[in-house]
Amino acid sequence: MEKYVAKPAATGTLVLDVKSWVSSTRLAKMVSNDATLVCKTPVGQRLGDWCVHHAQSRHGKTLNVPAARMLVDLVGPNMGLLDQELAKLAVYVGEAQRINADDVDKLVGHSREEKTWEIFNAIGQGRPGEALAILARLFDQGEDPMRILGAFSWQLRQLAKATRLSSQGQSLGAALEQAGVSSFAVKGCEQQLRHLGRPRANRLYDWLLETDLGLKGGSQLPPRTVLERLVVRLARKT
Repeated sequence: MEKYVAKPAATGTLVLDVKSWVSSTRLAKMVSNDATLVCKTPVGQRLGDWCVHHAQSRHGKTLNVPAARMLVDLVGPNMGLLDQELAKLAVYVGEAQRINADDVDKLVGHSREEKTWEIFNAIGQGRPGEALAILARLFDQGEDPMRILGAFSWQLRQLAKATRLSSQGQSLGAALEQAGVSSFAVKGCEQQLRHLGRPRANRLYDWLLETDLGLKGGSQLPPRTVLERLVVRLARKT
């Protein structure tokens, strides 16, 4: 291989498809940086930034940051699926130049969000059995665990942010609205936070991270069990 790279054939092109490319190896040093393409899914905020850039460069649409975050939460870190959903969103908004969070919610997350809202209603009423039954129906319908967690994340992050704001002196209703909760959903979210209590509400980010890592291979438990554990933690009465 090194001999070929040192003196390549004039009538062909060698393409190496590798899972890892250690820059300190002799072969890597022989290949110029311009000839190296890194195909790696961005992580964290960078994936949302990729969605914003891709929506503009591919479809000529402005995807705002809250919409990008919601899209990543709902779809998960799968660039192929994100590309498909962005294409559908571009068609959905038609002549409009912007794709906002409402568009993402209506087109991408509507049915899943409805089921998620049913689960969180059961959580707010302290009914773990009912919440688990709704979750089971999502699994029976073939829903991907990461997509379910994405829908959970959107809701739980709003609750966690509202908890932080209310601890700074805001009323719970005002804190929920500032956290991005729709006016029609404020009452239900207030009930969920009262059910959780401040100690559990303060742990929401930690539980989300633990569940996310568990679904990505950090737990020996099956993905379904990982999500069920999260639901039980939220729904059980203290």
